[in-house]
Amino acid sequence: MYNTSELLLHWEKKEPIAFNPKMHLTEYALQTVWTNETIINADMEDLRHGAFAGNYSSLSFTVHLTREVGYYVMDYFLPSIMIVAISWVSFWLQADQTPARTTLGCTTLLSFITSGFVARKQFAQSELHKISKFGFGLYLLHIR
Repeated sequence: MYNTSELLLHWEKKEPIAFNPKMHLTEYALQTVWTNETIINADMEDLRHGAFAGNYSSLSFTVHLTREVGYYVMDYFLPSIMIVAISWVSFWLQADQTPARTTLGCTTLLSFITSGFVARKQFAQSELHKISKFGFGLYLLHIR
């Protein structure tokens, strides 16, 4: 480790961090990037930044991401609406076709519950996730 008397780190002024324009996250959009230059004061009690006491230069950056709503619409809401629409097919069946209605109802209900469990594991806890729980309840009412 080099202390600040031997090495002082600085970000480039023009473009400190460059991301590949082809790089894209499906769930998030990159908003801004912040850079930070700090001097870490390490003493004998706090040696987590190295094995030596002294002042050390450090660079860090923070990335601000926002959620893409279209991802949730395509991955959760649209399939849920389609499952509900399929469950309404049972209304077009003849009244004496009980086995077909039962099979269709059970299949759509199990498909919807499975997609709900997948969405719960996949999505982070956010306001959109809370809204999707409410929508999940409404969809279940429409299936029954």
